[in-house]
Amino acid sequence: MVVGGGQFVLYFPGVHSLKEKRRILKSIIDRARNSFNISISEIDSTEQWQKAVLGITLVAGRKTQVEKIMDSICRWMDNHVKGEILDCQLFLEIF
Repeated sequence: MVVGGGQFVLYFPGVHSLKEKRRILKSIIDRARNSFNISISEIDSTEQWQKAVLGITLVAGRKTQVEKIMDSICRWMDNHVKGEILDCQLFLEIF
């Protein structure tokens, strides 16, 4: 079993309220879940308007599967997030 995970730090310069930020994040989270069948959630900066930290995890049988999905998620985030990705940290753990 191989577990992959990551953290994306996002910045939304045009956001002026928590309600607006949460609407944007809900869209990103729902689309990512549906596209990749991953667990994804806001894990930090929950009360800041323009910053969000998303955590993701996934499990697969082979290391190559996890690497392929993680690469796809990174590309997807680059193309679909209407803001800036300030940081991206990914990890892989083999059990």
